[in-house]
Amino acid sequence: RWSHFHTPSQWGGAFAALPLNAKRLRNFGDPRYVTVSLRVSEDADKNFAEKLMNDADRLYQVGNLYLLDITPFSHLREICELEDMNEWKTQLCVLGFLLLNIFLGVIGTFWFRTQQRRKEVALRLALGSSRREIFSCLMYEGVLLLTLAAVPAAVIAFNIGYAELVDVGKMPFDAGRFLPALALTWLLMALMIVAGIWYPAYGAMKVHPAEALHDE
Repeated sequence: RWSHFHTPSQWGGAFAALPLNAKRLRNFGDPRYVTVSLRVSEDADKNFAEKLMNDADRLYQVGNLYLLDITPFSHLREICELEDMNEWKTQLCVLGFLLLNIFLGVIGTFWFRTQQRRKEVALRLALGSSRREIFSCLMYEGVLLLTLAAVPAAVIAFNIGYAELVDVGKMPFDAGRFLPALALTWLLMALMIVAGIWYPAYGAMKVHPAEALHDE
């Protein structure tokens, strides 16, 4: 593994370092893109780049070929991953924005829906239902509505992935990707629905049945 975002198998297999002899250098075409890698021991790594560059003009120049710069592999990895990191941050920001809007929309909908059912809650309390039973019933209704809506949503999401309208370059669209994403989405939506029902339902449980029916 040479990157946090890609594995060698995604690029056709592992990489092999070969000696850079004169024949390979001639076949390379443009020597500006030739990179020579040096591996040194930990003891010699301290100030190695500075010492090497100080002697570069005197010892490491042959004709028009000269040592231009030294870059640690840690910096090379950061440069290679910069584009992927920026893309990841952009996707994370978009995901956070969408989750916030969905969160507010779902909570607002179920909050309003539960508030409008105060009369029903009061009537059930008057008929002998316990507060725990009514509270559980409201929660189960919300989760049931989510499950019913998740069935067609899962079919649509599967067809979108099967048509490869999503990114399949870094991760193929298979059961190992689709099922966990579906379960995680359902869980997040369920938590939003529970949060939207819990507080207004808790408030409705505290209202006396006679007062609620009189207000209605």
